[in-house]
Amino acid sequence: CSPDDFYSFLSKSKFVLSQFSSIGIESSIFNVPKLFFDSFTHSARLDNIYMQKGMTIGCGINGSNIIEIVNSIINKEINFNFSEYNRNVLNGVDGKSHLNISNEIENLLTT
Repeated sequence: CSPDDFYSFLSKSKFVLSQFSSIGIESSIFNVPKLFFDSFTHSARLDNIYMQKGMTIGCGINGSNIIEIVNSIINKEINFNFSEYNRNVLNGVDGKSHLNISNEIENLLTT
């Protein structure tokens, strides 16, 4: 899949499912929630960046809640805060997302 195809597909997606990936950066720009397997998410792991207070753009799933979470996203029953996340973590879309994410990871590791 080419980058053009990927971003076109992402912009039309209801959610993205990925583990330990920076796909949340791209998905947040398109206001697409990132789902990840919560059994693999621990303190100071990359996925915690997507669940910061007031800036949640994703949520953990497992075998017992995946259908409920997906339905809640499709029915717009879960509120995500893409604009706050993009403003604080990505500094808007400025081409420096990788640096901002690295700083956020470092902050999580030192707190």
